[in-house]
Amino acid sequence: MNRSSLLVSKWVIGLEALLCFGPLTLLWLVAVAKLPQFMGEPKVLFDIAVITISPLSLLLALRFVLFGNLLRRNLLISLAIAFLAVGVLMIAGKWLRAGRAFLWSDVEWNLPILVSIMPALCCWHLSLFAKNPPESLRIA
Repeated sequence: MNRSSLLVSKWVIGLEALLCFGPLTLLWLVAVAKLPQFMGEPKVLFDIAVITISPLSLLLALRFVLFGNLLRRNLLISLAIAFLAVGVLMIAGKWLRAGRAFLWSDVEWNLPILVSIMPALCCWHLSLFAKNPPESLRIA
């Protein structure tokens, strides 16, 4: 590993992607397989639609491992922000359900870490391998 730039070999990135996106992708696959049961529940359908970013991110990471090319850094940073937004929405939803008696100790951090923080960090790490946008597209 190059410690100054955090670059590692492709197979390590593949393992990292499977670790970060794999559990959430498996949950998404189970939810999609049971989709007919959830047709009357719009909240569950919304959750399934939002978490679709996980299998897409896994496919991007595996594409990099197999073929060595990634999309632009801006897309990967946007995915990281999207994962963090999902975590914030999860905590905000718990806060809204709990009312004024909400404490930070009430948050079960294992789910936000699994759904939000680990995938966001993996997207950020992948962005280190991505190409920068061309000079003509950069904002000064």
